[in-house]
Amino acid sequence: MMTKGDAADESLKVESGQYVIKTPVVIENVVAKGLTKAFFFDDGAPYAFEEFSIFNCIVGYKSQGNLVLNLASSMAINFSIAHSTFYSEDKNTTSANFIGLSGKRPWNITGYEDKEGLFICAYNTFANIAYKKQFFNTNTLKGQNKYKYAVASNIFYNCSNKKIYGNMTNNKNQVGAENNVYLWDGEFFAETKYNDDEGVQLDPQFRDAAEGNFRPTNLAFLNLEDIPGDPRWTKWVLK
Repeated sequence: MMTKGDAADESLKVESGQYVIKTPVVIENVVAKGLTKAFFFDDGAPYAFEEFSIFNCIVGYKSQGNLVLNLASSMAINFSIAHSTFYSEDKNTTSANFIGLSGKRPWNITGYEDKEGLFICAYNTFANIAYKKQFFNTNTLKGQNKYKYAVASNIFYNCSNKKIYGNMTNNKNQVGAENNVYLWDGEFFAETKYNDDEGVQLDPQFRDAAEGNFRPTNLAFLNLEDIPGDPRWTKWVLK
C-alpha cells in the first residue's frame, strides 16, 4: 500500500503524466479491524494501475470518516474486489464515500489509448459503509462506456443511501449487475434505471453485524442456489 511520503519512481512516468504500474497490485488475505483512516491511499500521486485487486479480505471500521479506497489521483484500469467483507461497526459514524477513483481515463493514458477499463465487484459483503454517502464516486468515469462495471452477488447493507449505481454512471450501457442484495434501513431498493437487477429481496439476517459477524441466519436466504455475499460466511452451508 502506498503511504504518506512514498516517492514515485520517475522512470515509470509516461508522457500523459501518470506513473504506470504494470506489476499487479494485489491485496489479499488481509484482516484489518478498528480502522478510522483510509485502507488504501495513493497519496495524491497520479498512478495508473494495470491491475488492482482486493481478494479474501476483512476490513472493519471503528468509525468510517474517510474514504476506504482513496485513489485520489490514480486510475485502476482493471479493478476488482471479490470475496471480501467491508464494514463499519456503527452506520451513524460513517461520513465518507467507499471508493474514490479520480485519475485520468484509461484511454487518455500514454500507451493505453486503445484500452478500456473494467471494475469487477463480486461476492462481497458491504455493511454500514458509506451509509448516507456514495459507494463509488467518480466524475472521471461517469457516463464513459469504455469503462464498465460488473457487479454480481454482493450484499449492500446500509450502503450508499439507496443509490449504488447512480453515482457510478448515468446510463445502462456501463453497468452489468445481477443477484445482489440491496437493503437500506430495512427497505429493499433497486436502480433499474441503470441496470436490470431488481435484487434478491431476502434479508440475510446477519448473526451480529455490530461485532463483525456476517453469517446469515435466514434459512430462505441460505437456500438460494447462488448465495450473495462474501463466501467466508456461507461456505459451510450444505445444499
